[in-house]
This record gives sequence, structure tokens and C-alpha cells, in this order.
Amino acid sequence: MSKTIIKTDSESINRVKDYVRREADNYKTIYEKIYTIVGEIFTYEQWLGEDARKYNERLMGFKNDFQDLYKTFLTYANYLGKAAEAYDVAQSASKNAAGKLASKR
Repeated sequence: MSKTIIKTDSESINRVKDYVRREADNYKTIYEKIYTIVGEIFTYEQWLGEDARKYNERLMGFKNDFQDLYKTFLTYANYLGKAAEAYDVAQSASKNAAGKLASKR
């Protein structure tokens, strides 16, 4: 049987959670900006041909994928938050149990 070693603390887990959340928000800002720019491009009369429609159609097809990936990042950040909480609960229970140890002297 393999040995499991935990080398972390809830503070470290929460730092990673916050980092993932910030990067997810940055990712969302970037892909929303892409769609804003593309929307502006399609206001130009010079680019309203079949190629422009095809480009727009393909790009719009990716929008759900971008949104789903953003949601996945948030789900992972939430998972990390719950893991940090669970780690704190386990740590507290272990500490309390250790405090109840007594010797027969």
C-alpha cells in the first residue's frame, strides 16, 4: 500500500483558488473583448460579404466553448475552496483528538 503525505495548508490552497479565479476572470475579459471587437468589425460596410459572414458564424460557434471553459475554471476554484475548508476541519478534528490523549500514570 502506498503512503499518502499531505504537504499543504488551507492558506496555500486558498491562494491557488484566488489565483485560478483571477485568471478565469482575465480569460473572460479577453474573450469578451474579442467578441466586442468582432462585433465592431461587422459594422463596417467594407466587410459584409460571404467571407465575413462565415468568419462571424465560426467565431460565434466558439462562444459557448469559451463560456464553458470559464465555468470550468470557476468550478475548480470552488472545489479548491471546499478542499481548504475540509482541510481545516480535518486539521481541527485532529488537533482536538490529540488534546484528549492521556497517559495512565
